[in-house]
Amino acid sequence: MIKKSLTKALLAELYIVVIVSVIQYTEKMTELPETILIPMVMLSLFVISAAVMAYLFVAEPILLYIDGQKKQAVNLFLSTVGMFALITFLISLTLFFLF
Repeated sequence: MIKKSLTKALLAELYIVVIVSVIQYTEKMTELPETILIPMVMLSLFVISAAVMAYLFVAEPILLYIDGQKKQAVNLFLSTVGMFALITFLISLTLFFLF
């Protein structure tokens, strides 16, 4: 269960790193005009991100819960959120000491 939680948390962090990297690269490499398309793309990206995170954090626990494995469902969800929080804390701590 811990290995699965760690994998899901790392995938979530990797997704965030990829999205932020693409946004920063695009911002530095292009001069985008002020149009209605930018807020539309950002809102679409938000919706896609919510779906990806829901899949990583909630999909399997819901299936376990439906199958009657309520304790395992709660444990998987909480351990995944806990791992994600721990990774986020370690990244924040690293930034604090580097800068």
